[in-house]
Amino acid sequence: MSRVPRTITPSQKRRANEEPSPPTRRAPSKKTRRPPVEPLSSTASEESSDDDLDLPPSRLPPAKPRLDPADCEFFVQHTIYLDNNRLKSTTKTYKLGLLTFPHVWQSSVDLVKEAAGVGVETLLVSSIATITASRTKPMMPDIKTRMDWNDIEGIIEKLFMEKKDSLAIDWSVKYKTKSVPPPLESTQTPSQQRPTSSAMSSNSQNVPRRVSP
Repeated sequence: MSRVPRTITPSQKRRANEEPSPPTRRAPSKKTRRPPVEPLSSTASEESSDDDLDLPPSRLPPAKPRLDPADCEFFVQHTIYLDNNRLKSTTKTYKLGLLTFPHVWQSSVDLVKEAAGVGVETLLVSSIATITASRTKPMMPDIKTRMDWNDIEGIIEKLFMEKKDSLAIDWSVKYKTKSVPPPLESTQTPSQQRPTSSAMSSNSQNVPRRVSP
């Protein structure tokens, strides 16, 4: 049996001489590709803290404003009574240290004397300042002297520094007229005040008679 010769084309000869190409690999996706995490060193943390200190003032966090007692404002309602009758009631906004206690107190005393009249004595029944503020139970201290008012302003300042609002004082002053006892009546009866007929006759007998010459 005779062999049939095979003819090799140039393309087949070139394929036989070429090396096989390596298999292609797929590139990892961006989701799965993660860079290695390097631990922060102490020097890096120190450098970051130093960078924070070197930040310009415009980039620093704003500081919280501090409360100033000079900005504290509160309402004062001052009411004066005489024998349960309201004589005057005023409401005014004050700041700490701006209410002159002696002047306000003396003006209430003069008002009560004028309403009572000349010669009528008056007595102080009570003088109470009810302090109210938000989220705070009312306080009712007595106020009769300047030192008492200073203590009340100290309470108001404390509430203000605790960021309590709606600060108010209801100052109620009550007087009453002093009752004058009636004049004492004479203890003598009308019979004792007028001489009797027998006393008059005895008195006439005791009078010496004038003898004519």
